[in-house]
Amino acid sequence: MKTSTRGFTLIELLVVVIIIAILTLMIFPSVSALRQRAKIGRAKADMQALANTIMAYQTEYLAWPQDDDAVHTVDSAFYDIMTGGTNDITKNPRQIAFMPKPPGNGYDPWGTNYSYQCDYNGDKMVGTNTDCRIAIYSEGPNQTNATDDIVVTK
Repeated sequence: MKTSTRGFTLIELLVVVIIIAILTLMIFPSVSALRQRAKIGRAKADMQALANTIMAYQTEYLAWPQDDDAVHTVDSAFYDIMTGGTNDITKNPRQIAFMPKPPGNGYDPWGTNYSYQCDYNGDKMVGTNTDCRIAIYSEGPNQTNATDDIVVTK
């Protein structure tokens, strides 16, 4: 009498499942690191676009969107001014669209607002020199104001 030897035993199936699980666990950290680097790259590109927008505003009106040295949040009021859709005619009297409306709320890849202020000497720190450059900040992956923030100056 012949016995059927077709199919896999339970042990063989378990070995295959364990090998697949181990391979998945080996790949996961590298994939998450790539995703984090992609988010940082996107944040830098967004901040460069924001810096270009603010510089275009400064070139047009010979003034900054805000006239003090405080840190300003890139929020809906900022986007209203920069897209020319503001009700405050004093901030963008010609109603020039310096940028299109951002998708969503214009947050960084981690869901927080960008910030900007004058970087007087271009060292990514606030100083006292009269040569003002714009510094755009993102709090980065940890979403706290710390030394690992992402900063772009223009």
